[in-house]
Amino acid sequence: MRNDRARAGKIAVNAVMAGCEPAYMPAVVAAVEALVDKAFNAHGIQTTTNPVGPMIVFNGPVRQKLGIHYGAGCFGPGFKGNATIGRALRLVMLNVGGATPGEVDKAPLGWPGKFTSCCIGENEEESPYEPFHVERGYRREESTVTLIAANGMWPITEMSPDKAMVLEHITRGMTATGPSAGQEAPDHW
Repeated sequence: MRNDRARAGKIAVNAVMAGCEPAYMPAVVAAVEALVDKAFNAHGIQTTTNPVGPMIVFNGPVRQKLGIHYGAGCFGPGFKGNATIGRALRLVMLNVGGATPGEVDKAPLGWPGKFTSCCIGENEEESPYEPFHVERGYRREESTVTLIAANGMWPITEMSPDKAMVLEHITRGMTATGPSAGQEAPDHW
């Protein structure tokens, strides 16, 4: 693993290659700072066989300032801030951190979120809950970035008008054995 230092110049080169606007640079730097925080364990994400990658979540006014989408379709195409900031982080992981697929990154198949790290804003305006950054002790008017080690999406479709049934199906979907589930060998312990 290359494991170079992520200096401003290297971050800027990768941000330009990703198509970032100059105004995005502080957000990209903040995402890289979150990435290299030991609590995030970037080394584990870079080297695992699990197809996990960082998902960037922005809170606060930076979402509007940079046009980071947080509504319907926020994981899809058409949102330059989301796409290019996410791609810049992934390029830093590849070009500075050395996460070359098949060499350092051992995920057998990967997933599309590893091509362009998922980048979204929290939909604070429509959520019935306190924004995540407020729950963590920041002021509502502060801008923050959070990284989450994320796997592929698992859509849950429920058409019932019964609220209890909708909640039950969401709960089942959240607790179901997913694609990364494994079975321990009988002699494991």
